[in-house]
Amino acid sequence: RLLPLTAVEALVRGRDAEARVQSLLNESVVAGNAAAKWCPNPRCQEYVHLIPQEAVHAERSPVCNCACGTSFCFRCADMDIGDHAPATCREVEMWQAKECDEGENVTWLQANTKRCPKCRSPIEKNGGGMHMVWTVPSCR
Repeated sequence: RLLPLTAVEALVRGRDAEARVQSLLNESVVAGNAAAKWCPNPRCQEYVHLIPQEAVHAERSPVCNCACGTSFCFRCADMDIGDHAPATCREVEMWQAKECDEGENVTWLQANTKRCPKCRSPIEKNGGGMHMVWTVPSCR
């Protein structure tokens, strides 16, 4: 059986206790509600409540604006990404994977090519001989 908030407050005295009771109430709201989520900002202790609740299941995830000023996607709630509208969470995930792959390509280019002193395009030594492969045919 649940106690009314006034009964809990009567049992608990002091600012710290009241803050703890409020914190527990907030935790129960977020834990028991698919339309509520904690703000991803590590310096924030607030939660957002999505209205209308049907938006939780929408194709495009809604953007949430917390009282602390943090704007984020309700579905992925990633602080590093933030509000990625109009892209879906899946599109952002694919973009990040592509960026990671391109980063590996850049690393390979830096390790295996040198810049042409004339045109600055990357050139790769082909095999063990003295033959070089230019990506810009007009520069040789």
